[in-house]
Amino acid sequence: MSQSATDQPLKTFFEPKTLSELGITGHILLPAVRYEHTALPKTGLAKWLSHLPKISKAPIAMDIDVGCVLMSQTGKILQSVHYGNIRTDDGSVRHGGDGLLGASDFEEKFINQEQIQLHLNKIDQEVHHLFIIIANHHKQPLPKANKGLGVLRDNEGALVHEFELASLDDGVQALVAWHLQRDDGDWRVSAPLKSIKHADMTDLIDNAEELLSAKNTRW
Repeated sequence: MSQSATDQPLKTFFEPKTLSELGITGHILLPAVRYEHTALPKTGLAKWLSHLPKISKAPIAMDIDVGCVLMSQTGKILQSVHYGNIRTDDGSVRHGGDGLLGASDFEEKFINQEQIQLHLNKIDQEVHHLFIIIANHHKQPLPKANKGLGVLRDNEGALVHEFELASLDDGVQALVAWHLQRDDGDWRVSAPLKSIKHADMTDLIDNAEELLSAKNTRW
């Protein structure tokens, strides 16, 4: 049975503010995704191939990835961090490991399935923008993730922003979740939640123009 309009999660408006304005004192930010194990039937080419002998017909488990793009003030991509490149050269941005299946037991429901560490006081001064991307590796709709949640906290546990994946538009497979921009010695945080065209994470991070178009987007 499908959800009625009144049952669907509300989209929450987030006013861009600096970390100081938000009362965030931790020097490490942890953008992350949480979700419970979710397996969806195959679609498209994968569904067609499943009719061939020895090809599994089993549903495909969601594999939601988190990536970070570091960009200069002029829009030049400097570095990126994701499951295929787990840290910047200076170690200021670090990937916590590639979670493949979502939470499968009670204990795992309370931890991040995938996260990135942003050591803000160590990030090179040339870096002016940080874009956090959340994408479904198998090109499945993110809103279908069971109890899916995007979470941005600091290392002291203070919440900066969170949103339910179920609140996204139905077909969203990848999005710019958060954007951090230098602001007079501080970082200004926005939550564009802007859908972007899906590709492998390594391809998503190469599209600087699309990322920059998200920085002025607001719910």
